[in-house]
This record gives sequence, C-alpha cells and structure tokens, in this order.
Amino acid sequence: MSTPLRADHTDVLEDPLLAPIDGVSLEMYAIAAQEARVRGVRDEDGLAQVAAEVYGVSPSTARAAFAEWVDRMSRSMAVGRRLRDHMGY
Repeated sequence: MSTPLRADHTDVLEDPLLAPIDGVSLEMYAIAAQEARVRGVRDEDGLAQVAAEVYGVSPSTARAAFAEWVDRMSRSMAVGRRLRDHMGY
C-alpha cells in the first residue's frame, strides 16, 4: 500500500529524495509524463518540451531534473511509489 500524499508537504521534509530538483517536483514530472502520453510523445526530448510548455521551465532543466528523478527512483522505492501516487496508479 502506498503512502498517502500529505497536503502540507511534510513528506518532502522527511525524505530529501522527494525534494524538487531545480524547481521541478516529482508531481510536475508525473503530470508532464501524463500529458506527454496523451500527446503521443515517446522520447525524453519531447517530454522535456511538454514540461517547458506546461511549467515554463527550460527543456534542458526539465531533461536534467527528469534524469535525476529516474536516478532517485532507482535508489528509493519511496520515490517510485510517490510517482505512481501522483499518476493515479
């Protein structure tokens, strides 16, 4: 069972791996990924472009942040669970 999201964001304070990367939160990653899927985007550059359009971050910042989120998920199951929570899985 996944940990419920906390409206007060104290989960980020408790686990630094959940802290945003260069202003890109895990929730932003999840929403951009969902929007990319709807648009039929199938590559990292396209995902970064979607994030740029949706959130106003540069594609290079988004690309680097998403790569770090993937790395964090490889190091912590909690990060992967939280991504699935944000994506509604």
